[in-house]
Amino acid sequence: QHYFSWLLRKLPELRSLSVQGLQRIFYLKLEDLVPAPAVIENMFVSTLPF
Repeated sequence: QHYFSWLLRKLPELRSLSVQGLQRIFYLKLEDLVPAPAVIENMFVSTLPF
């Protein structure tokens, strides 16, 4: 149980890191600076509304 409460306290930090990572990936994709791996491409394609 101690581990679970520690993990719950870490969630905001992990969420923040996740958002920062997505922003960086989106920027690199937008600027065409580096080719994105297929996993990343599929992640963006699956979130498009059309």
